[in-house]
Amino acid sequence: AAYDGTLSLMIGGGQTTLPKPAAQGWQRMTPWAAAFLVGAIIASLAVWKLKPTPLATTQSPAHVTINLPPGDKLAAADYPPIAFSPSGNHLVYAAIHSGIQQLFLRAMDSREAKQLPGTEGASSPFFSPDGEWIGFFAAGKLKKVSIAGGTAQTLCDSGSNGGASWGTDDTIVFTPSTTSGLWRVPAAGGTPQVLTTVDHSKGES
Repeated sequence: AAYDGTLSLMIGGGQTTLPKPAAQGWQRMTPWAAAFLVGAIIASLAVWKLKPTPLATTQSPAHVTINLPPGDKLAAADYPPIAFSPSGNHLVYAAIHSGIQQLFLRAMDSREAKQLPGTEGASSPFFSPDGEWIGFFAAGKLKKVSIAGGTAQTLCDSGSNGGASWGTDDTIVFTPSTTSGLWRVPAAGGTPQVLTTVDHSKGES
C-alpha cells in the first residue's frame, strides 16, 4: 500500500497517531537529481558524437615458404606464376614438374600442395571472387578449374597470355597480348567482347 505520511499505532488498546515526518532527502532532491541526470545524458551523447572514429585494425602480415620438390621450378616469371585467393586461405602456383607445367593448389594451413588435373601448360593463374575457382591460360585458351578438382573448362580462345582478372559481376577481363586492348567474357564461357581498343598511332599498348 502507498504510504501517505501518517502512521497510526495501537498501544494498550488505544490508538496513537504519529506526526507526519518531514520530506525525505531524496524527495527534496528529486528535481535537482533529474536535472543532473538529463545533463549527464546530453553530455554523454555529445562526447559520443564527437569522439574520433577508431582506426581500422589490420592483420599481421603472413609469411609463406613454398618448398618445391627437387627438380621442380616455378613457371617463367614473365607473368605472375602465383596467386592468392581473396580470403587468403589458398594460394595457387604454376610450376614445372617432371617436365610438365601445371597448377598446384595449397591451403595456407597446410604444408602440402596438390596438383590440379587438366591444367597442363597453365600460366598466369587467378582466383574467382569467392575463391572457389581458378582461371588460367593454356594452349591459347582461357580456362577455369574448381579448387575441389574435376575437369578444367574452356571459356574461350585467348590468344597468347596477357593476364586476366575475374570481376565481381562474374565476368573475366583479359588481354590476348600486351599490344591488344582488353576483352571481356562471361565466367561461364562464351564469345569474348571488346572492352577497350588500343590506338597504336598514339603509342598505346
